[in-house]
Amino acid sequence: MDNNSSQQDDVLAAEIQDGNESTDSTNATQNQATVILSLEDLIKNHVASIDKITSELKQQQEMINGVFLNDETHRLQEEAVKEATKIRNTTRQEILKRPDVAGIANKVKEMKVDLKDQRTTLSDLLQEYQRASGNNEIEVDGTLLQIVSNSKLVKRS
Repeated sequence: MDNNSSQQDDVLAAEIQDGNESTDSTNATQNQATVILSLEDLIKNHVASIDKITSELKQQQEMINGVFLNDETHRLQEEAVKEATKIRNTTRQEILKRPDVAGIANKVKEMKVDLKDQRTTLSDLLQEYQRASGNNEIEVDGTLLQIVSNSKLVKRS
């Protein structure tokens, strides 16, 4: 009878423990859901704040630009700057048409495209490395570098 009673106690203890694990799991899920909802609210509040500040900033900039446009001295200087810029740009275009400079300019353009592609590929590889390894750091040429992600919101098209 003692052996049977001991087995019943073990079964009862296991059932209680299973119930506690279920409760712990439910609490963890509820806590995670609460955290996610709180984060969503914070994100929404920050987006609204950024939109409000951006709108106010635009209004203030327009006021300053209006003052500049109404100032005769500033207006004359702006016209002189525009004319000088136009002359400079025309001169630059003429120089860039020369065969010796055109080759270098094309090479620079190609190198910029290649650099952009390399950076995009590196970013993709770092994200994959971070996901697969769980590490936020990587050693390159004896230097320990931290992997930093930069997230932002963009409208879906």
